Amino acid sequence: MKYYNGDKEVAKEEFDKERERIIAQRIKDAENEENLIDDEDLDFYLDELQKMEA
Repeated sequence: MKYYNGDKEVAKEEFDKERERIIAQRIKDAENEENLIDDEDLDFYLDELQKMEA
């Protein structure tokens, strides 16, 4: 399986690291009261993080 960060092909580890960084940033942004996040999105991000740990 091939993994891409943008247009660049990368190793799975680098792909997972970038995905985790993006998810963490979105969660951090959501903590700002002006950028509220709904429960469905939080569930999605949690599922994605759990997949990465598996």
